[in-house]
Amino acid sequence: MGRLKLFGEPEGGGTDDHSALSNLDYAHSGHSGFVPSQGEALVEILRVTSHMAVACLPAADVFLRVEPSGQNLANKTLVKAQATGAAMDSGTFRALTGTVPVSIGSGAAANLRALEFAVAAAAGGGGATADMRCMYNQLQVIAFSGTVLQMVNYWLRQPVMFGGSPSVSLVRGIYIENQGGYSAISDVESLKIEDITSNTGHKYLIEAGPSTPYLRLVGGGDPPANKSNLYLKFGSTLYRVVKSGDYMTLEAA
Repeated sequence: MGRLKLFGEPEGGGTDDHSALSNLDYAHSGHSGFVPSQGEALVEILRVTSHMAVACLPAADVFLRVEPSGQNLANKTLVKAQATGAAMDSGTFRALTGTVPVSIGSGAAANLRALEFAVAAAAGGGGATADMRCMYNQLQVIAFSGTVLQMVNYWLRQPVMFGGSPSVSLVRGIYIENQGGYSAISDVESLKIEDITSNTGHKYLIEAGPSTPYLRLVGGGDPPANKSNLYLKFGSTLYRVVKSGDYMTLEAA
């Protein structure tokens, strides 16, 4: 690929080398006090190297670095993907996808993370309040008249293993650490599931197991007197937990 040309420079016989850009090697610049601006960071992207940066210098161990250092981040978005006016026919659209196979050397102790992110309320804040959410997802259906076969806000897929002879000590689908490990925390709800109200089909807050589940917790309102919304499986039969006097008994579902 040729070097950068300024707009208006001639094609063909004219030179495509502009020394002010092609020799702008600020990463190794010997000029004292040289501070790269957003413009120089853009030039670094246009060089099409394996390490890119926006509003900062590239980092040797980061392939894409976005760093709004020293900026007021109020009402700002660091990275945003939005396809305004986009349309599609049959097929699959993915807003963000990635698969990174990593060859691990023999005897190595490797830590692999597909997505690792933290947001911190750091410094300041006297008298302020902060609503912090590390992951915040929402599915939307807007001005659509078709049938949505299913809406799954979070689908945790099963692990995939093929080839080799691995030994997997433990798999955890979801692991919630101690959410109340500091005395500064008041209330903790490690898992909060709100009630289900307006849908016309079944209202299962929890459904665990096969087609006849091991455990079912029904939402949608209070149960009848002396009955509960909890169902448990004994043998192959699902029973409702009910109250009989001072005792808990079972009623076939």
